[in-house]
Formats: sequence, C-alpha cells, structure tokens
Amino acid sequence: MWKVRPKLDHACRRVCTIIPLNSIGRAAHLIGTYVSTALPREYRYQDCNHTFKTFYVNKYIDHHAHELAL
Repeated sequence: MWKVRPKLDHACRRVCTIIPLNSIGRAAHLIGTYVSTALPREYRYQDCNHTFKTFYVNKYIDHHAHELAL
C-alpha cells in the first residue's frame, strides 16, 4: 500500500482545492495511520480526514468492495 499525506502550505494549513468529478479516475480506500493511543468511543468517522496526518491507500479497492461488507 502507498502512504500519502495532505499537502500543506507555508503556514502548515491543508491546501484545499475543488476538483471536477469527471477528473476522478477511480475510487480510493484511505486508511488512517494509527498511533499507540486509542480513539475515543464518541469518535465520528466523518472526522478522520482531520484526525489522521497520513493515510495508507488501498490500491486494490474496486467499485464492488461495498458488496463484500453486506
């Protein structure tokens, strides 16, 4: 798996841009790189982009992967 991290500007803030949907080639499964401390019980998955500093990219994910979880 590849390891990626968000792009930061000179003030260490995340660079945000808008990308057109037709420029997305395929879906990616991002897995946050975990540390030795546990996440709190009230942790929301919506916050993962802001919680983790780096992610693993699962390049083997495909559009049928959601069917495996059902």
